[in-house]
Formats: sequence, C-alpha cells, structure tokens
Amino acid sequence: MLLVVGCALVASSAFAAKRSKIECSKVSLTKLSPGWGDMPAALQKLPPGASLCGVNAAKVAFIASELDAPALQKFYEPLFASLACKPLTCKPNPFKTMVCACPKGGDARAGSITLQTYDQAYQLFYSAS
Repeated sequence: MLLVVGCALVASSAFAAKRSKIECSKVSLTKLSPGWGDMPAALQKLPPGASLCGVNAAKVAFIASELDAPALQKFYEPLFASLACKPLTCKPNPFKTMVCACPKGGDARAGSITLQTYDQAYQLFYSAS
C-alpha cells in the first residue's frame, strides 16, 4: 500500500512541473512560418496573454502562453465546438504531456492542444478532413 501511495505522489508531481517562460524563437525545433497558416478562422483566436509564434510544415500552430490545460480547455472548447469538434477533453499522454483533444467524424483527434511539459507554450492543431 505504501509503495502505491509513493508512486502516486511521484506521478502527480510530474504533472505539476514548473513550466518556464519561453521565447517564440525557441518553441519549435523546426522553422516556423509567420501567421496561422491553414488554421480555420474559428480557431484563430488567442487567450489573454498568449502570443502566436507561427506554424510548422505540418500546419501546427505554436503559441506561447502561461495558461494550463484547464484554462486552455475552457477557452478553446467553444471554438472547437463551433467546428463540430467536441467534446474537448484533456488528459496526460503516455509521455506525461497534457493533451486536450476533440473528435470529429471518424477522427478521434481532429482537433488538439498539446502543452509543452517544461515550457509555457502549446501547439494547436485541427484537421479539416
């Protein structure tokens, strides 16, 4: 029983990792193009205090923001819903990164927000197909 409690404490502390402020020039290992790319207009909105850093070749928008998963979920849920991508649910992936995703049609992850674990940034993705 003690071992299980100890593991739970270690796992929960991993989710509470301090996310450090990061400059847009450092949010991606690949080159970002300025602007939103092909992101639908309904998603081209930023929560308070966020900065658009650009999009990569895979059409993923990189955004600098100190907001956590619950705050991003609250902000983006109605935006994704307007594109019939709902519900937006958040949970850690196997790598302990928080991911919020919504299904549309047969695609379970048509829309997603992926928080960077140690940096105050996230990636925004939407597949229209």
